[in-house]
Amino acid sequence: MNPVSSNYQNVSPRELEILRLLAKGMQSKEIASILFLSKHTIDTHRRNLLRKTNTKNTLELVLSSTKAGIV
Repeated sequence: MNPVSSNYQNVSPRELEILRLLAKGMQSKEIASILFLSKHTIDTHRRNLLRKTNTKNTLELVLSSTKAGIV
């Protein structure tokens, strides 16, 4: 396992679902509507993803997950 993909071991199934939607270019408000959650909840999941994967922003998160073969 490469170091990039090891960053994704602690990511929950819901966070992975949100990550895949982020990778499609969707905004938090759109994701919230699709998943029947609040925008605040999506933003919390996004912050948790950034923390867990040690990335600085959503672009870096999506690029890192693509490189790891997650999305």
